[in-house]
Amino acid sequence: MFHHSTKGDQGGKAVTDIGAGGGAQSRTVDCHLTIRPHNDAPELAVLDAAVRTFAPVEPQTLRWKFPLWELAEDIEPIVKQAPSRNDARMTNAVKDKAHSILETLKREPASTASENKLSNSHPSQKSFRDAIAELEAEDRIAWVSEFQPPRSKTPTGGWRLVHIPPEVGQVDFCDL
Repeated sequence: MFHHSTKGDQGGKAVTDIGAGGGAQSRTVDCHLTIRPHNDAPELAVLDAAVRTFAPVEPQTLRWKFPLWELAEDIEPIVKQAPSRNDARMTNAVKDKAHSILETLKREPASTASENKLSNSHPSQKSFRDAIAELEAEDRIAWVSEFQPPRSKTPTGGWRLVHIPPEVGQVDFCDL
């Protein structure tokens, strides 16, 4: 029995949920077999199956070499999934937060500020933590443990912009 797939992204679905039609139709077949795009390259695909009366079939990576599919045993079978709307929103939130952090640090004396001043809400907010991690990984900011915010009696630490001397021939990250 053959039928078409449901609408939308198939990457996050179980093999038996890909086919369009009722549950009774899904339960009548002995084998559901799918070939879906691989996450890494367009010439790769993931073969996956759900069988009723045979030993389970493990997902396998296939490589298209005209005119046949070949087994690519050295590549892990990872099905490509379309980014969700929430992923796009989170990416934009992290970019906006990173830009806000850099702008705030540019205006601060010594280009250093506490986490509370930079976060605009709470330092544990996911977009703030992701933005900090991204900026730190890009060597645009660094943690200074001896930083003492104004009106504080003890150092609490803070983030500062990383300045690379222009004479070294690299970019000054303060210039966005």
